[in-house]
Amino acid sequence: ELVRHALLPEFRSHRFRKIIRNIRVFLSMDEKCGRKIRRHVSLWHVGHELFHLLTWEVVMPEEKENAILHGDLEKKANRFASTLLLPDSEIQSELHKLLTRSHSISFSDLVDLAREFGVSTKALLYRMANLRFFTWERADELAKNEELSALDKKRRRADWGQQPRSERFDFLAVQCLRKGL
Repeated sequence: ELVRHALLPEFRSHRFRKIIRNIRVFLSMDEKCGRKIRRHVSLWHVGHELFHLLTWEVVMPEEKENAILHGDLEKKANRFASTLLLPDSEIQSELHKLLTRSHSISFSDLVDLAREFGVSTKALLYRMANLRFFTWERADELAKNEELSALDKKRRRADWGQQPRSERFDFLAVQCLRKGL
């Protein structure tokens, strides 16, 4: 709804909706993510790329070519994705419920809340810093916390499902073992 109200009339067209439906094609071609792409990464990328799609015509060519300006543009795309996926009022409401219930927010609460919103825990932490629940330094510290990372990975394994197996990889691994590589 946030995006729909912000759209110019030409973005409300059938053609634009068709582009949005096909955005996954662009995302699936992103080789940087490879096999590690997960649902929360996909949603984040959709929000990020949606910003670029919406602003494509108004971004100056030098913003796309200049490294510093391009970096600022990427930060804006990240903030857009963050705001789109983690709306202020909803995040504040959920955090208030957690604080009312237990007077603190545990690592478990953070991981569960991120999963509920379909984003990474790191994305949630940075959004919380953006909303001034704590400092950016604290968000960085938490994002690098090994205990939180381990809990996050453990809880998300169920979300990821069965990892695809590669018979070719298994074959090559066995050959390397036999050759002592």
